[in-house]
Amino acid sequence: MPANQPQVDSGICAATPATRPPERRRSVFTLIELLVVIAIIGILASLLLPALQKAKDKAAQIVCLGNLKQLTIGCQLYVGDTEGWYPAIYTYMPLGSTSATADSLWWWYDHITPYVGNAEVFVCPIKIPASPAFAYTYMRPPELPNPFYGSYACPSVNSDINGLSVYPYGVYYIPLAHTRYYPQPDTTIWLTDGKGAELRMTTTWAEMFAGVSAWGVARRHMNGASYAYGDGHCTYEFNPPAGHWTSKPND
Repeated sequence: MPANQPQVDSGICAATPATRPPERRRSVFTLIELLVVIAIIGILASLLLPALQKAKDKAAQIVCLGNLKQLTIGCQLYVGDTEGWYPAIYTYMPLGSTSATADSLWWWYDHITPYVGNAEVFVCPIKIPASPAFAYTYMRPPELPNPFYGSYACPSVNSDINGLSVYPYGVYYIPLAHTRYYPQPDTTIWLTDGKGAELRMTTTWAEMFAGVSAWGVARRHMNGASYAYGDGHCTYEFNPPAGHWTSKPND
């Protein structure tokens, strides 16, 4: 072809090979990696679960103290209406009777229920679902719940740590259940987490709030219990002072 002859474009370009991206491998867990992840989750769970359980226990303790606060308000209203008489641990009705008749036995919770109006506040949240309170189903008046559901106890301790006789708080002897016999209500326990409707000393002081007695304190909250005092304040305590169980000042 002569050098000066124009070239004809055939419309066909030389093909260039396409550039392909490198193949990517699919990402998968190996058995070792999976076991490592499971181990990490297990460690985190072991760290978090005790904290969650502690928070749950703390919440139950707060609810329990709220229950006791409502009960103390009911007690104070009762005391106001009876001119200073506390609701006795148990008594025979009509009020002041010293002998039992059929269907005449009232307990402290029966006296303050009208002032509280909510049966749920008698049950500590740790005890839900509740069991019948203290198995006292006999001599119940027909107008009262039978059995009564609850988990708090009223102290009936009639001797101090030295074995000296004192007036117990809330005894069924009506003449001794008046506010004048309790000069220090702020240091006199009225209610606590209990195993029975009343709380009394059995063999030793330690048995009452640290032993297995059916009449002792129930340590439901982080190995401690909730306490309500005669003046209406409520606290959580691991081990209250011995003098707080009786009406004797500074015993």
